[in-house]
Amino acid sequence: MLHYVCTGDCGGESQRVGVCESEGCSKEAQPLTECNCDDGFHKGVVTIADEPDIESMDDHDNI
Repeated sequence: MLHYVCTGDCGGESQRVGVCESEGCSKEAQPLTECNCDDGFHKGVVTIADEPDIESMDDHDNI
């Protein structure tokens, strides 16, 4: 079943094309990603970040 998911931290899902509308999500206002999974796990589309987002860190953050 075709649907659209947010690949940010909110994990939002929609039946229509659109953008993430979750306030405070790391992908807020970014386009949702097309997904065609049947199990609801969005394998290959949504991943859980195990590593820190180095680009968003400033010089005072430790990795």
